Amino acid sequence: MRTDNAAVYWLVLATSISSVTTAILYLFQRCCGNCWSNIGAVCFQRFATSLDLREETFKQVTNLVTFPRIFQQLQLETFKVVWHHDANAQTGDSVQWGWFRLPTKSYFLAFLSLCGVTHYVWIPMDLRSFEIVAPAAAIATLVDLSNVAATTRLTVSQIDTLRTAFGMDDTCTQADKVCTLWEKRIALSVLSACYLSFLQTLTHGLVRLMAGFFAFAAAVMYASRYNVSMADGLWHNMPWRERMASTTEELEIRLIDIEDVALQDSNNEVDLHLPGLATDETSNSIYSILTARGYYYEVVRQTSVIPNQHDYVVRFSEEAQMYGVQLQPNFVHYLAERTSIPADASLHICIHNPMIHPYLTEIYQNFQKGVDRENVCLVILPPLAKFNAAFQTHSTTRTRTATDTHRVATLGDFEVLLLQMTAGFLPKLVFVLPVEANTHDHHLRSPFDAWLSAERVLGTQNCHWVDAG
Repeated sequence: MRTDNAAVYWLVLATSISSVTTAILYLFQRCCGNCWSNIGAVCFQRFATSLDLREETFKQVTNLVTFPRIFQQLQLETFKVVWHHDANAQTGDSVQWGWFRLPTKSYFLAFLSLCGVTHYVWIPMDLRSFEIVAPAAAIATLVDLSNVAATTRLTVSQIDTLRTAFGMDDTCTQADKVCTLWEKRIALSVLSACYLSFLQTLTHGLVRLMAGFFAFAAAVMYASRYNVSMADGLWHNMPWRERMASTTEELEIRLIDIEDVALQDSNNEVDLHLPGLATDETSNSIYSILTARGYYYEVVRQTSVIPNQHDYVVRFSEEAQMYGVQLQPNFVHYLAERTSIPADASLHICIHNPMIHPYLTEIYQNFQKGVDRENVCLVILPPLAKFNAAFQTHSTTRTRTATDTHRVATLGDFEVLLLQMTAGFLPKLVFVLPVEANTHDHHLRSPFDAWLSAERVLGTQNCHWVDAG
């Protein structure tokens, strides 16, 4: 009987101790389980406040693919790319992904970057998010310019602004200044301690004097190191922008010299050429054809073309244009040959029927990735007479799809389409309405409502009739 009571006693005691221990551990985990992560968060908050740093994550934003391209223009590359939607080799229609370190002047910040604390960028392969830890002012500048560079390249001045904000070249951010200052202080303290320890080992007075003299000389040389480097290697220490300016200035001087020689020897018809400068005005270019596939647009073909510079019928400008061009055989290639595009630009021709194709703004995704060259778009609409007649029939029901595209059914829809297309995501845009030989005369007698809608939206000065050539 006593044995049974003892067993029950120990069973109750063990169960009680186990229950109390489990409860204590559970409470400890609830109260202190995130202690280290919270301590790390507090330290980062203090660290970020003093150095003006910020961690920001962009998730599923519309201009997400613009960020990797901007960093490529800053020469910050992961050398890993992923292709989405369709492969457009001409414009480099791919997006880089992966991890890379942002430039720093401080060794301490470089170490923290490798540890994944600050000054780094992470871009996953699926491009659904974008994580960056950098100076707050640099991130704000990056966001502003990413909206500008959604479909166009950044200018040299904009790139300079970004390089300055991220502390590249000879500029320093607040974090670099603070950390570099403390690094020099710590290094000087360590060297001073080592030097004093070394002096304690010396017993001869003359040797101590010589050691002090060498230390003073080393300090003077350290103070004048930057001046000496600038005097001996000015070109290598110049920022990249100043190097470009220097090269441009030298080229201008050479051009001025050549012009002087040409003026002096004009009677002898001297023919001078600069090495590396092309003299042939006619060169092959490539245009891409965009067409609707399902609920979006893709590049179905890229074709080489020789521009007919003496017979241009379509020209791009800073404002959207509307052209009425007489229909010709092989009309797409005919327009490509007779379209004047800006230098170093990529021509995209989109064949679009707004009454049956996905909404034209869906072509946006074709221009937001590879913009190594400036993108210009020429949209071929249905023939004007038939297009205008379609608006006179009974209005069809608007169609919405899984991607929320809708089709043009009325003249009001057509004007809304023109307004949205000229809202800014494609700076240089041209619409072409194919016409017959007598279409313009018919328009003078009885104006087409579709053409009048284009004049109301784009402006009369931007709507042109082109004579057959």
